[in-house]
Amino acid sequence: MADRHKPNSWDGYLAVHASKIDDYLGHFILDDRLSVTLTADLVAWTGELICADGIEIHVSKRPEWVGAHGWPTLGDVLDGEYRWWMSRS
Repeated sequence: MADRHKPNSWDGYLAVHASKIDDYLGHFILDDRLSVTLTADLVAWTGELICADGIEIHVSKRPEWVGAHGWPTLGDVLDGEYRWWMSRS
């Protein structure tokens, strides 16, 4: 079984990313301001996810530490923030 922190391909990684954003877009994520820098030796995500009730998730991630032991994935952060937001309703 593949490690959830290590996608099998770039296309697979993008599909997982897009799917996670789409899960929350419109009702929790109001504006996706993330951008990706892709070079021969670097993939870096930067920007913000603007969410309901003034919540902002600022992203600055590079593959050398994303998903490493103790570091959450963007999906983990989104899931946690969404659960917190829903608990306030």
